[in-house]
Amino acid sequence: MFGDKADWASCKIRVLEGYFPYFVRERLVRNLIVFNFHESGQSVRAYIDRVFQAAECLQYEASEAQLVERIVMNLHPDILKQAAFLDKPTTRKELRCVIGLVEERIAIAAERRRLDNVTAKGNASNGPYGNFRRGVLSPGGRRVINVGIVVAPAMCGVGVPGRI
Repeated sequence: MFGDKADWASCKIRVLEGYFPYFVRERLVRNLIVFNFHESGQSVRAYIDRVFQAAECLQYEASEAQLVERIVMNLHPDILKQAAFLDKPTTRKELRCVIGLVEERIAIAAERRRLDNVTAKGNASNGPYGNFRRGVLSPGGRRVINVGIVVAPAMCGVGVPGRI
């Protein structure tokens, strides 16, 4: 019965016209696509897939680039902040690549915050000298620049004329 794609497309149009009058379809487009904002804690990939599925089902009359632009505009501000300096996507594939980079940036930032919290609590240790904090001297007279990076005094210019 619906083996041919053309038959299914025409049937789908008839079903939409019969069961979704124009005003109902427009309200669904408005709620599911245009004013469907991404919320904090919601999976970005699932949000993107839902918007694309709604656009396909409701036969949203926009190009892929316009739909991608709408999705980007409706993303949560925290996501947009991470994507500020990335190229603007125009296709669904490019959007997925950008979201992958954003997710990676967010994961790295979360890991850095976690490490800073662990370091501030004094739980991080580096070898026999024990716990290190930024900008303090270790028992060997070396200055700790960053967690786990120990620099000898000569490398910092200590003892060199003109250095304090």
